[in-house]
Amino acid sequence: MINYSIIIPHYNIPDLLMRCLKSIPVREDVQVIVVDDCSPGAEMYKDLYPELSRPYLELYSTPIGGSAGRARNVGLEHAKGKWILFADADDYFNPCIDEVLDEYVNSDKDIVFFYFDSKDSYTGAPAKRDRGFIRMLDQYNTDSVDYNIRFKHPVPWGKIISHSLIALNNIKFQEIECSNDVLFSAKVGFYARNLAVDARTLYTVTYRDNSLTRSNDCHSLEIRLYAALSVYHFFKENGIKYSMPVSSICRTFPPRLRYHNNLLHVALENGISFWDFEWQFLHSVLYRLHRKFVLRRLHCQRGWLHNKKEAH
Repeated sequence: MINYSIIIPHYNIPDLLMRCLKSIPVREDVQVIVVDDCSPGAEMYKDLYPELSRPYLELYSTPIGGSAGRARNVGLEHAKGKWILFADADDYFNPCIDEVLDEYVNSDKDIVFFYFDSKDSYTGAPAKRDRGFIRMLDQYNTDSVDYNIRFKHPVPWGKIISHSLIALNNIKFQEIECSNDVLFSAKVGFYARNLAVDARTLYTVTYRDNSLTRSNDCHSLEIRLYAALSVYHFFKENGIKYSMPVSSICRTFPPRLRYHNNLLHVALENGISFWDFEWQFLHSVLYRLHRKFVLRRLHCQRGWLHNKKEAH
């Protein structure tokens, strides 16, 4: 019987994919599904990488490339486990995964959230991709407030999700180039009835300069805004108060003025008023300028204190 299905979308980073696969225990109750998104030379992967021939692993490919969301949907079509886990090909699981899989086989939860850490993909140095998520999880463990982890935890990894929750509500990933997971995660959080947070660090998310999450060209920003607006409308239709997403997009990526008209066009097409967008955009610019000023001031103060100590 398959208890868990682990779905891993992949595009053209086979060495990092092998690291991810090696972090997953080989168990007959764990179905590992790798979905390649039309990587160049993928037809030779099984000959070059023996890890892809391990037991209980299935390798598929998307009909056309260009979307990790499409790859994840292919994985969901083949998933047989009672529980679904997602991993990115450049990330990996931590050693506690075996005991976690043993413990949650018969759980009555819809979602179990786990802590995770963040490291540079190549050097292993600590990175910062986990900080906002850790605050959400800490808040839940302290106050049992689940709004943030339910509605503002936009990634599919770092969780164990009930397969029946996904199937009964027909939850799919958006098949777009980036931010394909935000609407999926929002719907999972909305339909879940029984949540839990486990304090173990199950997963390591990595940082790479050339990864898709670092893209901030105009086209990528438009897609991210489109994805955020789809979440905004989903919550609005279902009576959930959710702040307008423009400022969060612009805080994550530099709000360069040459992108402004493109983002405004996308916002207006999706039912956001002109003045609401302008206010949110201005708010995000001021936020970044204030943060830059504060950091510069702290840097100067530290330098002054350091020089003062040396003088003494």
